[in-house]
Amino acid sequence: MTDIKSLVENNEKQEMITYLTNAKNYRDGLPVKDKGAIPGFYDIYVDIADKPGAIASIVLLLANMKISIKNIEILEIREGITGALRLSFYTKETQQNSLNILANHGYEATIQE
Repeated sequence: MTDIKSLVENNEKQEMITYLTNAKNYRDGLPVKDKGAIPGFYDIYVDIADKPGAIASIVLLLANMKISIKNIEILEIREGITGALRLSFYTKETQQNSLNILANHGYEATIQE
């Protein structure tokens, strides 16, 4: 960051372009779903109703099956409207197991590749 700050302060446009291009090329070369500088995660999208305990029910179901959720994101939840959760897992196997468990308990869940 010090390098790029110096380039900006000194108005070194071509050097900034080169620096940012190299950074982009490095980032684009990182593996998407493999161990690397930024590990990939395996997501499931679960439809949920707008009612108390909806999120807790899903989390508890997976926790009782000894499944660890890496991250949870609430997508497009507004009062009275069905929304979705994005659940992230460390491995593809855990993702698939979670998908099966949720489906077997009546949840609409999908994997988006």
